[in-house]
Amino acid sequence: METWDTVILFETALAPKLYVSPTQVRMDLLRSSNSTSYCNYKGDATYWSAIVGDTLVEDVAWSYEAPLPESALIKGFLSFDGTRVDIQADLPAEGERAPVQCDTECAVPTVAPTSSLTPHS
Repeated sequence: METWDTVILFETALAPKLYVSPTQVRMDLLRSSNSTSYCNYKGDATYWSAIVGDTLVEDVAWSYEAPLPESALIKGFLSFDGTRVDIQADLPAEGERAPVQCDTECAVPTVAPTSSLTPHS
């Protein structure tokens, strides 16, 4: 996939995470998994597994269908696990778009990145 319809989530002490609109994802290749997690800042996460040909990639992505108010910008968007798929993203250069000041984490619409994903072999 290549898309500009993304949000970068800046979290305290973690690398920024790229969240992609589901309209830009081949949702026909994803299946909701039984895995879940909870984040004090984002809420309950739903996990997704990918079926690529004959290969099942478990919990390759997650999304927040009803995020907490401070993370509302990522509602329904998907973030992909870089340990399960190759992610190539051209993110804005440092200083091109500064995050909003916040105590724990911020979600910022991106300037104009493109991204692509490839399952690990």
